Amino acid sequence: MFSMTNKYKNAKQYDTKNDTQHFFTWDAKVTPSPARSTVQITSEEKVLAKVQIFGVDGAMAIESEKDLKNIDISALLPGFYYAHVYAEDGTKTVVKFLKN
Repeated sequence: MFSMTNKYKNAKQYDTKNDTQHFFTWDAKVTPSPARSTVQITSEEKVLAKVQIFGVDGAMAIESEKDLKNIDISALLPGFYYAHVYAEDGTKTVVKFLKN
């Protein structure tokens, strides 16, 4: 899956396997980035429900429905990751971050 930044409203995400595209309609932030041991995931627009963190290989590394303001990433290897962030209303956005 190829993802463009969701910094701008209505950025597109392309699913290269299924030749489909999805539109982001809201922003989420992963801080800090780069991160060492924990990250916080927040949104000023939505109430967050869960996050799934994927490596660049597409494998899910972490899934959390609890305390999205304190996610332990210390077991992850250094590199880029994608946080798939789900809101309570069922919508989703994707945010890229760096783990040191």
